[in-house]
Amino acid sequence: MPLYVALADASPITQGAAPLAKTELIGDVTAKIWPNATPSLRMQVVEPSAEELAESRTANDV
Repeated sequence: MPLYVALADASPITQGAAPLAKTELIGDVTAKIWPNATPSLRMQVVEPSAEELAESRTANDV
């Protein structure tokens, strides 16, 4: 099943060695690190993140 992962650049999970490389371990994943965002990124970048999620769903027919 396709998965979309949105990561905040100010989150502890994105610190350290290649956070996007880590998402590749999941399999069928689309991942993005959002600049100037905290773990509350869905409330910080509401429209852009919603658009990107919708595009991902459409591309994967979910």
